[in-house]
Amino acid sequence: MEIKSQFIVLLMVIVFVFHSCEERPVTIPEFVPPSTDKVVLIEEFSGVRCPNCPAGTTEIKRLGNLFDTNLVAVAYYTKFLGQPLEESKYNFLTEEAEELESLIGPYLGKPAATINRIQFPSEDFRLISGTGSWQGYVEQELQEDSQIRLIGTVEYNDENRNANINIRLTPARDLDGSFQITVLITESEIIDAQLFPNDSIAEEYEHNHVFRTFLTDVRGNNISQNLQESRTLSFDYNVELSEEWVAENCHIVAFVEDVEDSSNRRILQAMELELIE
Repeated sequence: MEIKSQFIVLLMVIVFVFHSCEERPVTIPEFVPPSTDKVVLIEEFSGVRCPNCPAGTTEIKRLGNLFDTNLVAVAYYTKFLGQPLEESKYNFLTEEAEELESLIGPYLGKPAATINRIQFPSEDFRLISGTGSWQGYVEQELQEDSQIRLIGTVEYNDENRNANINIRLTPARDLDGSFQITVLITESEIIDAQLFPNDSIAEEYEHNHVFRTFLTDVRGNNISQNLQESRTLSFDYNVELSEEWVAENCHIVAFVEDVEDSSNRRILQAMELELIE
C-alpha cells in the first residue's frame, strides 16, 4: 500500500513537471496609438563613419511609422565619427551642430538620441545611446496632452530660393516660467555614403532628417511675452536655401522649450512642416 502511494505521488510530480514545461504562447498587447495632440522631438547625433548609426536610423524610421505625426526627428552629424568618407559626396558637419552637441552632451557612444531634451531618472545623460530605450521614453512623453499648440506656414520662392516662415504659438493654459522657441531646417532623402559594421560602406545610403541650419540661435530665442491661455503669439523667419539642398525634401522644425531650470530644460511641444507642401 505504501509503495502504491509513493508511485501515485511520483506520477503526480512527473505530470506536474511536464505540464509546467509546456510552451505557452506569449500574448503581446496590440500597440494603441496615442490619443494626444502632443508632439515629441527626438534629436539623434549621428555620423557617416559610425557603423552602428544605421541601426539608429532604422529605429527612428520605425518610431516614425509607429507614432506618425506625434513624433518629429532631427539628425545632427558631428565630428565624432562624422567626418566625410572618401566616398562621400557631401559634408553634413556644421558648427551649429557641434555647439548643440556641447550643450546637450555628453553621451557614451553613437547613435545617441535625446527625447524632448529630458534627462530621465534612470539615465546618466540626456543623450541616450541605447536605441532600445527610445520608444519607451517617447511613449512616456505622450501620456499627457500638450500645453501648447504650434502651427506654421511657409511661402517659398523657387526663383531666389527664399522662404518666409511663420510659426504661431497658442498656450492651452496660462504658463509661468521662462521659455524659448527654436526653429531649424532638415533635409531628407539624401543619398550618400555610410559606414556599416565590418567596415563595409554603402554608397547609396539614404540619410533622413539631416540638420541643415538654425533660423534661431542654437540655444533658442527667448519668448518675451507672457504665455497666456488662448493668446496666440506669432514669429516670423526668413531663410535663403543653399543651392546644395533639395527644397522639396526640406522640412521646417519648430519647438518650444521650458528653460526655467537651466539644468532640467524640457521641450513642451514640437512641430514639423514641409518647406514645399
